[in-house]
Amino acid sequence: MCKRAKVALITASKVAAIVHVIFAKATEMAARKTIRCAVQHEIAKRKGSRFISAAWPLSGGGDAASVLVKQYIETQRGKFPAANHHCYAYTTMDGRKLCSDDGEPHGTAGRPILASLQRAQLVDVCLVVTRIFGGVKLGSGGLIRAYGAAAQEVIEQAEIVQKVPTKLLYVKTNFSYVDVVKRASDHFTAELVSQEYAEDATFTVSVPVLKSDEFIGFIQTKSSGQVEVEEL
Repeated sequence: MCKRAKVALITASKVAAIVHVIFAKATEMAARKTIRCAVQHEIAKRKGSRFISAAWPLSGGGDAASVLVKQYIETQRGKFPAANHHCYAYTTMDGRKLCSDDGEPHGTAGRPILASLQRAQLVDVCLVVTRIFGGVKLGSGGLIRAYGAAAQEVIEQAEIVQKVPTKLLYVKTNFSYVDVVKRASDHFTAELVSQEYAEDATFTVSVPVLKSDEFIGFIQTKSSGQVEVEEL
């Protein structure tokens, strides 16, 4: 084989490898899903025990997601003060995943909840299953089945949507341009994760990655550059 043919063969193989990686990434992104809004569900009692499951979409990923998870767990503690366990799992777009048995035997609660999220290919979702003990122990197998069923059934009740990659932006403005920020959020399907009003108004905004430049450009144009925007 001549050198030119070898070069052509090597080049073709490199191109094929690059195309394969791009296709794999695109497929991975397309497969990622989340839930549109919070949902709650209770399965049939298991030997007197109640299992109430609740799921929420998460925004921001990383530490921001961890903060939201803690808030959601506390929400369930407040709603069900008689509950013995609030077991949970969550996954994020950036690959973070965590689960907790919250006092149940190791591996009998958090893992089946997490497995349900992974089977459904869900990311940026927190799922909490609250148990109110009914007086009869279920055993390890019974717990795994109960927590798994509670997680699976609440997922089936949720509205599943394709997950759009987002980035978090910090926006600071005087009150003259608050409406501009809110109009930009509506127009570019961004989510106002947090809002604070003091001497200035500050926002944490979750913006679709493909629309982030347009979002920033819109705000800067409408405010004549008076609004501060930084990526978190």
